[in-house]
Amino acid sequence: MFLFLLLVSLVLFLTGRPWARRTLFFPQISSAKLVGETRFLPRRRSLDQDVQLLVEEVILGPELPMHRPLLPRETRLISVLARQRRVYLSLSSGILRPGQSPFEPEAALQALSNVILFNFPRIRRLELLIEGQVPSGGSVFRFQPKLLK
Repeated sequence: MFLFLLLVSLVLFLTGRPWARRTLFFPQISSAKLVGETRFLPRRRSLDQDVQLLVEEVILGPELPMHRPLLPRETRLISVLARQRRVYLSLSSGILRPGQSPFEPEAALQALSNVILFNFPRIRRLELLIEGQVPSGGSVFRFQPKLLK
């Protein structure tokens, strides 16, 4: 019986998906600088799904009480498409609602892009859209380390 359980455990361990260490950035209560929170998220089968899970975690908000949400709670992820190291991500218009986030929508998009590009440096081009439309400040975002603490 012990050998059977050991064998089953070994098979589950070897066939199970590993966890990936991801860093999510949220603004501090005392400043607008972004501070990292480490989370272990299950690896998915594709970049689309990995980015989707990461963005959903950002929308859920911080775990630590000294951090504020990056995006308004009304924000929803509509779609993620990754092709040849290019990622297109569409968010709901909930990101435009003022409230819990200390950022204007365009700054929130830049902060979200920092989270994505920090965790997936292999992404060559990241486009963030609102309801499938290009935001007023443009849709292509680059990593900006100066926003991070």
